[in-house]
Amino acid sequence: FNELNKHIIQRQIMAASTLIPLLIRRECLELDRLVDLCINRYHRRDDFAGQGEEDILSDSLAMCIHSFYTGIERIFKAIIREVDGVTSSGPEWHRNLLSAMSVECPGVRPAVISEDTFRSLDDYRAFRHLFRNIYTYRIEPKRILN
Repeated sequence: FNELNKHIIQRQIMAASTLIPLLIRRECLELDRLVDLCINRYHRRDDFAGQGEEDILSDSLAMCIHSFYTGIERIFKAIIREVDGVTSSGPEWHRNLLSAMSVECPGVRPAVISEDTFRSLDDYRAFRHLFRNIYTYRIEPKRILN
């Protein structure tokens, strides 16, 4: 019975170790597509401005920023769950998850992101929180477009 359990556990570890790169690769492909879409829309800003539709463009770009950070967070959640063996919870879990990715988990993994990347992503995290908690008409087009 112990040998069977050992074999099952080894297979689960092996499955998790091969699953993480696949999940990350899939998310990266999705993020690449999203970034291309956002850049394309941003390059069309003069078209939107010419039609008096800066608000539509800013709403779209705000959603892109929201989706971008959500994709990054999906990757981090998979790492912390499958590699660190931790589940995220609590009122500050989004910030704690990002912080966890910027530090080494001794004996388990190195830091996933640098301090500079942490600070940049924290701005995206804060924006996403704002985006989720305000009415769309409060989004300031000039702030998004700059």
